[in-house]
Amino acid sequence: MVRRKSKRWDETNRKRRNILLKEICDELFYAESTSGNGKIPWGTMTRIIKDTVEDNPWINRNVINFAYKKYLVEKKTEVFNSASSHPSTGTCIAVGRPKGETYLIKHHRKEVMAAAKNEITQLYNEEKQRMKSISEILPRGWLKQTIQNVCTKRGISEYISQINVSTIRNRTNMRIPQGGGSKTLMYDVEPHLVELICTMT
Repeated sequence: MVRRKSKRWDETNRKRRNILLKEICDELFYAESTSGNGKIPWGTMTRIIKDTVEDNPWINRNVINFAYKKYLVEKKTEVFNSASSHPSTGTCIAVGRPKGETYLIKHHRKEVMAAAKNEITQLYNEEKQRMKSISEILPRGWLKQTIQNVCTKRGISEYISQINVSTIRNRTNMRIPQGGGSKTLMYDVEPHLVELICTMT
């Protein structure tokens, strides 16, 4: 006669399993958060299974994947509830269109980026001419530092990576800055129109 295990033993065993799965999910979440591409590094899951399967034969990839999906849902719910209870300090989960990504903001950012590239190109040309007049060459890293300074001054520091050194060097032979062209018919009233639209929104 096989003796049936008690409910108390089942409950204790379930709690032990949940604790172990929680530790595994914490490790996976940390590995995913600290990786360069936002994904769980290759081989992490295999290593975890190899380290735990000897003492826990029920551990396998499917069990961990199911537990981790549930873990991520609970994590998002926790963040959302925290943001709802503390709206001034919490961080809400981004849903739908990112904040500030309207057409006007995109257009303004595009114009600022073009102006920044033109300014950097002008500074680069002037400095090259100055150094050439004294038979010197530009110091190493001068152009990268100038790009950073101009982006910081114009308030677009987060878009520094979009301005490559090669882009500026390719513009050095141009006599007029890019992004120009004839004025539109709405050019003179565009600032007032933008202000009106922003006020209405």
